[in-house]
Amino acid sequence: MSSVNSCAAIRISRKPHNNLGWCCLQAGDVPMAQGEFIEAVRLKPRYAEAHYNLALALHQEGKEEEISRRVREGYDIAPELRERAPPLMKDIPLKPCSHILLRR
Repeated sequence: MSSVNSCAAIRISRKPHNNLGWCCLQAGDVPMAQGEFIEAVRLKPRYAEAHYNLALALHQEGKEEEISRRVREGYDIAPELRERAPPLMKDIPLKPCSHILLRR
């Protein structure tokens, strides 16, 4: 595989965006982190970890409505995330997300 093809594959892959978002979040660049998580979700709408990580980034800005929606989407896709969630995320009041059209 040529380096050009490798770079193109990375650009369309969700995992590098999620990983970069996590690095940005850890570095305190919340807007950049949110953008990377959003791109990961755009590339794979059923990427539970990216929804969850986006909720963590949104928490930094106090966007409660959006946090609840993203956490619910992550849990709906992968219920096991609830078991791994830090106490902070487990306590978020989750509102039903009837607008979710994602299917397994």
